Formats: sequence, C-alpha cells, structure tokens
Amino acid sequence: MPAARALDAAEVAADLASIDAADSERVLRRAIELSVENVVVAEQFPVSTLEQVAAELHVPITAVADALAEYRTGALDTAALDPSGAATSPRRGVLDRLIGPRLIKIRHRTKLSDQDAVENLSDWLKRRHRLRIRINPEGTVVGVRRRGVVPIVVRGVRSATGTAGLSGVKEVRAAAVTGEEGQTSLCLVVDLSDHRTQSVVAGSAVAAGGTLVVSAVAAVTAPVTLVGVPVAVGVGWITSRLSHRHRVRRVTEEAEMTADHVAAGSTPPTLTSEVAERLVGRRRRPTP
Repeated sequence: MPAARALDAAEVAADLASIDAADSERVLRRAIELSVENVVVAEQFPVSTLEQVAAELHVPITAVADALAEYRTGALDTAALDPSGAATSPRRGVLDRLIGPRLIKIRHRTKLSDQDAVENLSDWLKRRHRLRIRINPEGTVVGVRRRGVVPIVVRGVRSATGTAGLSGVKEVRAAAVTGEEGQTSLCLVVDLSDHRTQSVVAGSAVAAGGTLVVSAVAAVTAPVTLVGVPVAVGVGWITSRLSHRHRVRRVTEEAEMTADHVAAGSTPPTLTSEVAERLVGRRRRPTP
C-alpha cells in the first residue's frame, strides 16, 4: 500500500466541500477527538507552573498562595464561614442554611517561612489547644481531639476556666504556602460538625417535648390547640441555631487569635499563665 500523503489545507477544504454539512461536522468532531486522545497530559505539574499560568492571567501570586493553602486543607470547594468576608463556595447544604456552618476558615499572612509557620502552627495546636497532631507529606497540619479519660478531664478543667480553646472540636487542618515578597499565606480550617450535630439533637428534643405537651393539651381540651405544634418545632429550630451560633462565635474568635499569634511568631502559653491572664483580663491579640 502506498504511503499516505499529508493533505494540505486546500485539499481538505475540497474534500469537505464534497460532503454535506452534517457529515462535515461529524468528521471534524471526530478529528478533534482523535487529536485530544493523542495528547499526553501530565497528571501532576510543579507549583511553579501554576504560578506562571497565573502570571499570564494577571493573577497575583499572593492570591495563588492563598488558594493553595486552602487546597491543602481540603477546604477549597467547601462551604465555610470566612470572617474575612471573602467569597466562599456556594455549595451550602441544608444544615449550613438552617443551623449554621460546619467549617470555619481563617486566612492570614505572615513574614515567617512556610516551614517555620507549619512548626509554629503545630506547636500552638498541640500545646495551646491540646490536640493530637500529625503532618501530612504535603505539609498540612492535622489536629484531632484527644481520646481517653485524661484528655476529657483536662478539657473539663479548661472549659471551667474559660481556656478550652479548640480542644473540643472534631478536627483542625492548617497549611502554609510562601508567595511573593516573603509573604506566607496561612489557612486554618476548623471542623464543627460534631457540635452542630449535638445542637440539632438538642433542638429536636425541645421540639419533640413541646409537641408532646401540645398534643396532651389537645387531647383533653380542643384540637385547635394543635396549632401549637409548629410553634414547638420553631422553638426547637431556634434552640439549635442559637446554640450552634454561640459555639461558632467562640471558636472563630479562638481560631483568629491563634492565627494572629502564629503569624507573629509567638510561643503558646502554658495552662497556668493562660488562666492567670484570663483572671486578670490581660489575654488579647498580639500587636501587629
């Protein structure tokens, strides 16, 4: 069989002119599919390549570092409360809308290197918040609640003294990525799903109790009193929402405080010094 020769643009145009429009579209679509199949796309590429693409699109490197830090915490495409007011993912679930956010996302910038920031983050989560720490290969710090009798007692003592911090949350993830001009982006993500579940259970109990009372009253008086059932359900929902909102406010303040101290390079306090500071009202954020 003779070797196939390459068709130039004029010959291709002539061949396409000899078939109808529908077939021409099918031929071109298939040609595109074949060209894509023959292209080898790398599964991974260096972060520097991403920065070069961002530069071509006039995206600041600091914004890329912020996004990479979020990506490494696993919260890039997850709905979360962001106190900075930055845009968040619109993928909010039913509980996010009715009760409150499951995740709290804190972003900060520091002059520390990413390695120093990760070490300081680990130190604060371990010593200040009494979390069990591990660091993933990509540098993400993961802090989880300690199990056992002793950690439970310690959390109770710290809660009674107002120094519980983040020790009662389900999980904390943190990452640091160095951008341009020596600026390192920090991202701290706190998972409150356990507390939100507890709030839902507490609100459901209130709603169920109210419904039982209304039903009992309706049984001995008039059925019209059953209109109080929606009121009982509403009270239960408000109970869940207010309980979780209070917890979100306290945890957000604590997470922001931690991010401020980490960014400033501060060392975490001991339990004794922290209790003393709280008693005399001296606990505050570091001066920038």
